[in-house]
Amino acid sequence: MEVHGGDFFHTLIFTAINFVLYSILLIKFVFPKLKSSLDQREVSMRKELEESRKKLREAQEKYDLALQRRKKADEEREKIKREFEDLAVKEYEKIIDSSKKFAESKMQEINALIEAKSKELKKELESYALAVAVELAKEKIKREKTQEDEKRFLSLAIEKIKNLRN
Repeated sequence: MEVHGGDFFHTLIFTAINFVLYSILLIKFVFPKLKSSLDQREVSMRKELEESRKKLREAQEKYDLALQRRKKADEEREKIKREFEDLAVKEYEKIIDSSKKFAESKMQEINALIEAKSKELKKELESYALAVAVELAKEKIKREKTQEDEKRFLSLAIEKIKNLRN
């Protein structure tokens, strides 16, 4: 039994020595490299994180600046829009005033033309009416004149001629 128990003990010691040697090798060679690698990875991640934060701040600053520029551009656009609307209203009023003045001057011209034409037509009508009246008077005189009327007209004409000589 001793042989059997000795093997167990021998295996146990050999396993323990192997474990201790393996642990020493791990602690002496692997863990420092692993720790160094992890430390480098941590440093690189911290550096990347800091760079990312820096880029984020820069991006935020650029975004804020862009927002300010956009706000300024919107304000400028609104200002220009108001100015153009004011200008359009003024121009509209000028056009309306100009149109009214033009219409009034044309109405005055037309009224003057109508007045002139009316006077011309009135004179023409008076001439025509006078000519008609004279013709009607001639016709009436021809129909109704007597010998006595002719003598009286003749004596009046002679009297007027004598008065003209004197």
